[in-house]
Formats: sequence, structure tokens, C-alpha cells
Amino acid sequence: MKKMLNGIAVAAVATIAAAPVLAEGQWRLNPAIGYQGFDGERDLDNSATVAIGLEKALSSQWGVEAKYMFTTADRKYANSSVGDAELE
Repeated sequence: MKKMLNGIAVAAVATIAAAPVLAEGQWRLNPAIGYQGFDGERDLDNSATVAIGLEKALSSQWGVEAKYMFTTADRKYANSSVGDAELE
């Protein structure tokens, strides 16, 4: 698990370093994949997440982004009386 987290951190830093700076008013499409963890009170398994964002540069250092994330999580405990759960 630690090796996976280290790999994700290195990939994230490399992506940020390689990202071109946007000029004011430019748009960028930001696809992403990730892993979502739920706390113990939710009775949900951790699961993969996909996201898509649309960003507009306000300046060379600031921007705004709208992001849509989707994940499907199953119940953590097999003896749960409720079936699959879907979160959006």
C-alpha cells in the first residue's frame, strides 16, 4: 500500500510540474482517476473514482474548475440487509 501511495504522489508531482501555464481566459479539460476511501460509519468499501473537470484560467496563477466525480461503492459487510449502493 505504501509503494502505491508513493507512486501516486510522484505521478501527481510530475503532472503538476509538466502542466503548461494557462493564459488568462483559456480553458482546460482535466480528466482524473483516483481511489476513494470511506469512513467506518458508512458501511461502504473503498473504490476507484473517475472524474472530469473543466477549468478556466483567471490569470497565470489562478483558475476556477467545475468537476464531476463518479464512483460505485458496495456494502462493506456481506450480511448487510441492503444491496449495492451507488454514489454520485
